[in-house]
Amino acid sequence: MATYKEIKGATIQTKDSDPVLNVGTWSSGADMNTPRGGGAMAGLSTAAMIAGGSNATVGYLNSHEQYDGSSWAETTDLNTSRRYNTGGGTQTANLVMGGSVPPGDTSSNAVEQWDGSSWTEIAEMNQARRLGRSSTSGTTTAMLLFTGSDPGPGTLGLLNVESWNGSSWTEVNEMNTLREGAGANGISTSAVAGGGISGPPFSPGNAAETWDGTSWTEVSEINTARSYAGGGGTSNTDVFIWGGGQPVANNGTKTEAWNGSAWTEVNDLAVARDTYANGAGSATNGITAGGYNGGLSPTNLTNTEEWTAADFQIKTVTTS
Repeated sequence: MATYKEIKGATIQTKDSDPVLNVGTWSSGADMNTPRGGGAMAGLSTAAMIAGGSNATVGYLNSHEQYDGSSWAETTDLNTSRRYNTGGGTQTANLVMGGSVPPGDTSSNAVEQWDGSSWTEIAEMNQARRLGRSSTSGTTTAMLLFTGSDPGPGTLGLLNVESWNGSSWTEVNEMNTLREGAGANGISTSAVAGGGISGPPFSPGNAAETWDGTSWTEVSEINTARSYAGGGGTSNTDVFIWGGGQPVANNGTKTEAWNGSAWTEVNDLAVARDTYANGAGSATNGITAGGYNGGLSPTNLTNTEEWTAADFQIKTVTTS
């Protein structure tokens, strides 16, 4: 007996234009207890952490807060106060790396690991750096650290990249573009960096690169040049970046999504900011908190925004 499908066949819907990209949205979360910019973040919008940074009242911070999706709670402090540090992992298992420490805002190579209850100093990075970026969705046994600066006369930005295997740091292939403060995310074998600032001439850039576990490849530029932006995502084909200085004295709200071949502008942040805690999360569940707002007279922020997008992507299909 023939089936209905055999008799009627199958109809494929056709369109004369690409479907609308599911862009996701930002929504307000709870304020942090301590205003800060330039700290380290890890986790998702339902389970995140932030540590370090600075503000105009206290200066360098060692405070550490955790977010459960509805409120921030203060918990065990870092061993070393620092700002412009970066982080990666989950709320209960993460690394805080580098940054600037007093006196003199000196670049640090110190690394601390959080096990859910305490911070432990572990093996130092080979290159001291501040305003670096990491594979924020990585783990405490597989982390990639890149960009940043160890300031010297007339220079800004680093090319060298380091990989962490749970016991030691190893230098791997360098990036193509010198920069600090890029929007970045991914895992240790699959990551993206977009924008950042280098110098001279010390201006925000739009260059983007992807990491495949072995080398960096230049890819399509981001639409809006920016520095000190945030980023979320879990691979070099599924990342989004937001905010940042555009230029440095004009903090931004713009958000862009990367699908492996092109950058697309999506919904903006509600609050303009730069010098993020780099942000954290996946391309469907992200979070950013704090930063600076106010251009040449920056204000330290406490507010949190959460990114939500459906757990699928619309891909363009080509035939030949």
